[in-house]
Amino acid sequence: MTYDTVKKPLVSIGIITYNHRPYVADALESVFTQHRDFEIEVIVGDDQSSDGTATVVDEYQLRYPTMLRRIISPHNVGMARNLDRIWRACTGRYIALLEGDDWWRQGKLAQQTQFMEAHPECAISGHTVTYLPPNGPAPEDRPTGWPEISEIDLLIRGSCLQTGSMMCRRGFVEGVPEWAMNLRMCDWPMNLFHAMRGKVGFIDRPLSYYRMHAGGVWAPLSRKARLDHFLHAAQVMQENLPRSYSRLFDAAIGYFHFQLFLSHRDDGQYADARKHLWQSLNHRLRARELSVRMLCSTSVRMLFPAFGRGTSGTANVTQ
Repeated sequence: MTYDTVKKPLVSIGIITYNHRPYVADALESVFTQHRDFEIEVIVGDDQSSDGTATVVDEYQLRYPTMLRRIISPHNVGMARNLDRIWRACTGRYIALLEGDDWWRQGKLAQQTQFMEAHPECAISGHTVTYLPPNGPAPEDRPTGWPEISEIDLLIRGSCLQTGSMMCRRGFVEGVPEWAMNLRMCDWPMNLFHAMRGKVGFIDRPLSYYRMHAGGVWAPLSRKARLDHFLHAAQVMQENLPRSYSRLFDAAIGYFHFQLFLSHRDDGQYADARKHLWQSLNHRLRARELSVRMLCSTSVRMLFPAFGRGTSGTANVTQ
């Protein structure tokens, strides 16, 4: 695999980190020990960590002075702006992302780069991620069943590619837009911006680890809080992305409202449950995916929100 005779990096690796001192060495080690036959650059954005993360990053910069660049924050800028400045600093053909508390399996970089080279129609790709609980063994990795090549609708309907699995073609997206800066997850809109410009690739093998811990972005949140953030993000993206995607967003918004209905119902909060059920019905009607059977079932649930209690479905909102 060749890219440039002057050793221009084929892949830029952007690492977002904040107060990750116990973990960031694992992340960096997993990047620099990847077997590869192409050049890389590693750009670390440490968002004014207060726990000594910067000291660990500086040690790796001394070890890899020609490959690692560190972006220093005069003050804390937040996750989205940290990602934005890393993104704009990348110079490679591809951009791969990693958070400072996660790490890659050996072979991830070579396999995904080879995939992107073999599929020029793909603007973005991802892969399966192993989620590690704070206590106990890792769950058994199972195939997701996702297609190898898909369209944007898979991502709009809530199946976001986890940050540490993303690899994108540089140049399709300039950076994180201002309207997405306050979203708790900025990887979802970045997924979609690329999927608007090409296909979505997926390698159905676990090539990275996602560490679930109390200091993470999502672990401290309740299920309802996670659903609220996903719902808000879908609403913001529907308002700011082309209207041609509005129906797909209505389907996603309807799904999140229904999951919130289930959560509020199971907690006996019937007034809130009824509100979310009504919104779910409204958005699913707009998405044209509401059957007569579902309409009748929804009507019963509206009148008797305790109906079916204890049979809640589950939503993939653990990232």
